[in-house]
Amino acid sequence: PYGARDPDSYLGLYSLSTGRAVPQWPAGEGEVVFAYLHAQHPALDAILNGLATSSARVLAYVSGKRPGQLEAWCSERMVFAFEPLDLERVLASCALCVCHGNVGTSLGVLSRGLPLLMLPWHLENMLLARRIAAVGAGRVIEPEAIAAELAATLAAMLADPAYAKAARAIAQQGTVASVGTMSDHAAARIEALAASARENT
Repeated sequence: PYGARDPDSYLGLYSLSTGRAVPQWPAGEGEVVFAYLHAQHPALDAILNGLATSSARVLAYVSGKRPGQLEAWCSERMVFAFEPLDLERVLASCALCVCHGNVGTSLGVLSRGLPLLMLPWHLENMLLARRIAAVGAGRVIEPEAIAAELAATLAAMLADPAYAKAARAIAQQGTVASVGTMSDHAAARIEALAASARENT
């Protein structure tokens, strides 16, 4: 509805907000999966049950939950972080990310060439998740199907290299601007505007 955008004035979406905590992965064998979840999701218990019964080793961060609230799902193969993680380190080590399809996390994960298993419950997240699934870089499970489908879908994605291949293709296209690049461009733009203002006074 806004018409063509001038490419010289568009900085991109700010993606992959990251913390500092070092990821501690579960010991053992098998693919490692990172789950970035929100406590408000209406099917959170079903999500955690599906992850806990999967064959993957899972590190999960559930925004809004505190230590002691997730003990029912803790095991040798599934552990939780309670501080924001250094996502650069996380994504350098995991095979796949489970999230709700929010823009920042999804674009950040794709920029690292990793596929997504998306569990959206807001419209904008659902629209993005379906677009990512349409290009083969992820799968979508709607809230009412999570209990029945999550563990099997996760196993199928980890066994099928096509999802990672599609995600790597997106990353190689360079279509997702890095936070560092956007910050540099924004700083340069601000400096140019300040210089122009000084010249006009």
